[in-house]
Amino acid sequence: MKPINLDESGCAPLSSNCVIWQGPDIECIKLCKGDTVSDVVYKLALELCEIMDTLNITNYDLTCLNLGSCEPKDFQELIQLLIDKICECCDVTPTAEQKAAGCPDCVVPIAEVFYYVNPQGDTVKSMQLDDYAQTIGNKVNTIVGEINTIDATLGNHETRLKSLESAPPPTLNLPQITPTCTSSSVPTDLDIVVDNLETQFCELRAATGEPNDIFQGIGKTPAGLNDSPQLAGSGLMSALVGWKTTVTDLSDSFGNMWLAITDIRAAIASIKSALPSLCDDIDIAISASLPTPGSLSIFFTGSIPQGSSECNLAGTSVKIMDTSGNSIIVDVPLNQYLNNQSGFSVNVATSPLNSAEDFTITASYCFTDGNTECQSVGSYVLVNSSLCPTITLNPSIESLDYSFSWTGASALLTINLYDASGTTLLDTTSTSVTVPTPVSGTFTGLTADTGYRVVLEITSGSTTTECPFVSTTTLPEPCTPPSGVSATITIP
Repeated sequence: MKPINLDESGCAPLSSNCVIWQGPDIECIKLCKGDTVSDVVYKLALELCEIMDTLNITNYDLTCLNLGSCEPKDFQELIQLLIDKICECCDVTPTAEQKAAGCPDCVVPIAEVFYYVNPQGDTVKSMQLDDYAQTIGNKVNTIVGEINTIDATLGNHETRLKSLESAPPPTLNLPQITPTCTSSSVPTDLDIVVDNLETQFCELRAATGEPNDIFQGIGKTPAGLNDSPQLAGSGLMSALVGWKTTVTDLSDSFGNMWLAITDIRAAIASIKSALPSLCDDIDIAISASLPTPGSLSIFFTGSIPQGSSECNLAGTSVKIMDTSGNSIIVDVPLNQYLNNQSGFSVNVATSPLNSAEDFTITASYCFTDGNTECQSVGSYVLVNSSLCPTITLNPSIESLDYSFSWTGASALLTINLYDASGTTLLDTTSTSVTVPTPVSGTFTGLTADTGYRVVLEITSGSTTTECPFVSTTTLPEPCTPPSGVSATITIP
């Protein structure tokens, strides 16, 4: 049987708090219909404690009676003793036919629990002694009956609680829905759908940003854009088909952005179509190399239209900057060095550039045919590997020896061992050098007949150069000679 208030918040199904009193309200002990059994037992226990305190004869001072060791043992004996003393004092011998005057036909104070309000609205705090004794008896009898009822109820509850404890746990069957985009379109438990929805929502929010971020982005629309003239047509931007003059959400802002981009592209296309063909016919690519640590070669390839020349008679301005920010500027006459296989040589050793660092080379082109001037910029990043020595690898079955000759200055040399794909670092070792010296070492614990890559990193000051990788393969396991084999030579 399910307790009546099992579903109430905070009610444990095995607690007496789940059983309620369904009888009428009892004003004298402030018991209301709907109170839990815990409240009922507690209030009855308080009433019983007060009554027991009232009936406890140790709370009464009987020294004036001079009873010695013959004091009453319980409240009944006390009442009877008081009756006998009253009769003795009043010289009354009770008979069945008459009732003696005075006590027990006398008024006595009563315990607070027996106070009541009479019809006149006064709180009565005293009663006739015999009425008081009878009221106490009736109260005790009522309490005993209620306790017996509570004991029977608790016994019934104990049986029902044991049945609940031994019953199998209830099975929770979540409803299923058929999602359309968060997972496969088949009936799926609701908790799985919610979990998938949460994952995809978090991914979407990470990609689009928080709502406040989106609104801040919408707010970056240039002021007065609605009333700005179109770049590729006539009229204002607000006259474009589909233009939103009042942007309230991302779709409005995104639509206006594409319309503005389309307008800009059309304007640029119009400008390009009006440019002289000279600029379209200029096609130059730049590259560079370091044949030696102190010498830089810059190569220019491509074509320049006939009849055109460089704007600067000294040539094209080329800026060379190392990783640390040091730079130099040289003028290169492209008419002389365009498609020149030897390239334009720059002495890096005598410049402020660090010859051990990477170089960014930027050329500012300018050509003219006497009427039209065309300008553009070309750049190239040179990864400096001029300090990289030649590494010799000597593999065995389960190890790999490496060696090379270091010819540079002070540096930290780090040798890294990778798998064949070059993505997983397997081992590493570092060596500090101060002068040119041979360097060698061994990687052990390798797998037979397996490919590996070795990469050397050179750290000089704050600059680290990664040299090209060198690949090798360990030797395969040797063939094991067969055992238990015999041979017979047959002579024909």
